[in-house]
Amino acid sequence: MKNDCDIIIVLSHVGYNGLDDEGNRHVIPEGGDVEIAEFMATLGKPAIVIGGHSHSKLNNDKLESTSIVDGVPIFRQGGNGGNKVG
Repeated sequence: MKNDCDIIIVLSHVGYNGLDDEGNRHVIPEGGDVEIAEFMATLGKPAIVIGGHSHSKLNNDKLESTSIVDGVPIFRQGGNGGNKVG
């Protein structure tokens, strides 16, 4: 797959397990968006992760450095009610 594309976009629903904008951490023992981003960084292609499930709010005003893992930005749905992706 990685040889046939220019960018990899992952849509996940496993949850964000890094620190959110409020300093909270959603613990996901099996791994979450952070581990997905770490793996995507090893593939040598531009990648982004867009996730849901944990309703963690990230990137309220701009893309925050804490939402970038090994060069792969992580975006979240951000909460109930269909908030903007960010």
